[in-house]
Amino acid sequence: MTDRIMLERKNVWPYIIWSIVILNLGGFLVIGGMYAFFYARAGGYSPQLSPPSFGQTQFVLSTFIVLVEWSLALILITRYRKAGTSTRELFTPSGSIFRFRLRPAFLLFLVVNVVFISYIVLLIRSMPDLTYKDLALWQKILFITLVPLTAAFTEELIWRGHIISGFELRGRNSMQAVLLSASSFALIHGVFMPDRLLMTFFFGIVAGYYYMRERNLVPLMFAHWFVDLWGFGIFLILK
Repeated sequence: MTDRIMLERKNVWPYIIWSIVILNLGGFLVIGGMYAFFYARAGGYSPQLSPPSFGQTQFVLSTFIVLVEWSLALILITRYRKAGTSTRELFTPSGSIFRFRLRPAFLLFLVVNVVFISYIVLLIRSMPDLTYKDLALWQKILFITLVPLTAAFTEELIWRGHIISGFELRGRNSMQAVLLSASSFALIHGVFMPDRLLMTFFFGIVAGYYYMRERNLVPLMFAHWFVDLWGFGIFLILK
């Protein structure tokens, strides 16, 4: 491995710091901007107008997140290519990316789904009015296709593949790398929501531990995609 490739793989802090700042600050400005526009249009307040719904707010916020995460992933891929390597090596250091042990992959799939099911049930019970049913059909299609795919590919590539490997090259032991990756992963999902922080931190620990042991992103991406697929999809059918 050349010095240039080694340096690029150790370049983890910009992806951690800027992702947390951009996603949290940008999310706050996006939501705040939506409500500011609504009240400006309503002339301060009008009983005939309703503020942005949960579904529309989430759609705009998710669109922003998709753009940011794909931008970060493309920057990472481009930098690796310029360094003379490929992010393909992050999927698995050697061998085929589709050759992995089935038992650990199934256990990963089971654990993350159980954790997410528990979180969604508690969320629905505490906030029964959450729904995306007011979205237009094209918005629902984008929600159910683009958002889970984006999260699965970009977040696993960056937070498991690049960041864990990068911290290990910096001299951190594997568990320290997993903890740092999981902390960053939790913080990009919203610093103002303690329940979501806890859930995504635990998700990051499980996913990071799997990557540390198995060194294959494909089962992680599939499990992540499936969780987000039904996790977003269930709010499309709730009344």
